Amino acid sequence: QFPLPMHPWARAAAEASVCAYQQNHDYFWSFHDFFFDHQRELTPDNLRAKMLEHAGTITGLDRAKFEGCLSKGESKTAVDRELGFVNDNGIHATPTVFINGKQARVGDSGQMLALVRQLEKDPNAPIPSPEPAAAAKARQPQPQPREIADVAKGDFPSLGPANAAVTLTVFSDFQCPYCRKLFLALFPVAQ
Repeated sequence: QFPLPMHPWARAAAEASVCAYQQNHDYFWSFHDFFFDHQRELTPDNLRAKMLEHAGTITGLDRAKFEGCLSKGESKTAVDRELGFVNDNGIHATPTVFINGKQARVGDSGQMLALVRQLEKDPNAPIPSPEPAAAAKARQPQPQPREIADVAKGDFPSLGPANAAVTLTVFSDFQCPYCRKLFLALFPVAQ
């Protein structure tokens, strides 16, 4: 979770996704897809009603427990912890992607897909560094990719097998259109 302060409903959506995740891993993904599918129509004023309406469509989700979690702010601590991790590790934008623990450039989702496929075949293939636009124009040396040991381990939503040859850790914001675009491009790989 990396809800950006400039996105007025992203934090509440992140907290709701945590409330759903606390009940069942799959409930998180239902909310994840809901937020991305409805980005343009969600507002701070209608978000709670839309989330509760969506919660009512999820078979097995305890709506009263979900509402209680939202009302009591039980998920704020989890989102705060994730934001602390983001801040402590110098992550400043969404989406930020780590592949096998190394930060990678996200610019083009087609290139990202090609890189994932290449890493499946050759785990030692180089991972392109994030490159600030100014550095590229000035032909300055590229920064070394940031590495975070065990970035892909922990109790958070995931897709795919735990022993996958390639892991992608994505720091994302539900209101970020680029996060949505990246997820839609990478979703078939994550299965």
